[in-house]
Amino acid sequence: MTEDRNENGRTVILWDVDLVWVEELRERLRASGICCEEADDREELRQMLCRKSFIICILSEKAFAEAWEMFQKGQCCHVVLVLEHEDIEAELLALRVGVLDVLIKEKGAELAAERIRRLIIRTEEMEWHGLSGEREEIFEKAFSGIHFTNLEKKVLRELFTKEEQVVSRWELICRFWGKEEKNVRVVDTVVKQLRKKMKNTNYLIQGIYGKGYLLKKYCDRTIR
Repeated sequence: MTEDRNENGRTVILWDVDLVWVEELRERLRASGICCEEADDREELRQMLCRKSFIICILSEKAFAEAWEMFQKGQCCHVVLVLEHEDIEAELLALRVGVLDVLIKEKGAELAAERIRRLIIRTEEMEWHGLSGEREEIFEKAFSGIHFTNLEKKVLRELFTKEEQVVSRWELICRFWGKEEKNVRVVDTVVKQLRKKMKNTNYLIQGIYGKGYLLKKYCDRTIR
């Protein structure tokens, strides 16, 4: 494991990406006040995630295949996938399962570092509507035992906070993807995954045509 000394909490993890590219990326991130730690294998990655909080975990395609399961089981860290070359199908698949962003290595470390920097700023600037102690307890009880990705849980909490209120796609995009994201379908992809995971709960995400989504609670899920 290679580790930078972190003084401001803005730290990312890198795993299984070629050393030359990693070193250039590390230097560019360090210049922006962002530190990097490198994991050598899946177990070390798991220990690092348990030991401290990281903003983003950057994984190569191979590492992603090995490690994604632990993020589905609730590791609180955004995941960024690194592909060697541009591959639209692979990028779409990654975004659909909850990856925060996809970097293309052949486009260079400078562009990758800038995108990571912007992702971190966006993450740090996310404004959360806090749940009261009672509502927090209801939320945790309602969805206990369900493994959401970090992004899925944030979108669900936003809808839960505004239960029975319509939340527009654009509002969700601005909060969790950033205003620069132009593809509103990314919201639909996350909602689709949430619906699958919530099918045995008493909550349903309804789509309101032309407006957005709202979360509804049913006393008996068999009526849906």
